[in-house]
Amino acid sequence: MCQVREKKREIVFGLILLDQFSKFIFLKQGFAFFNQGVSFGFLALLPLIALVFHFPKFWGLWLMAAGGVANLIDRLIYGAVVDFISLPWLPAFNLADIVICLGVVWFFIDLGKSKTV
Repeated sequence: MCQVREKKREIVFGLILLDQFSKFIFLKQGFAFFNQGVSFGFLALLPLIALVFHFPKFWGLWLMAAGGVANLIDRLIYGAVVDFISLPWLPAFNLADIVICLGVVWFFIDLGKSKTV
């Protein structure tokens, strides 16, 4: 169990680094902008971290926490979240937002398989 939890932490840390690196590159190139709005990843961060430790086997929670922490780092550094992906039919977003959304989907898949919650 400890090896699995350690592997998840490495993946979470890697996703946070990848997100921060991608934002750095897009900011350097002038293709990113600052989003001062509030995202669900930012609002849900503290309860998610508590849930990650209560239900460590849920990959979706780990992913949501990784995306939330990555966007929180932006808020602490820039006072806003750095977005660099813009599609005509969606609000602008970033890698951390994708990770959060994948985490939500994965969480509900895990929840459907689990009998502990």
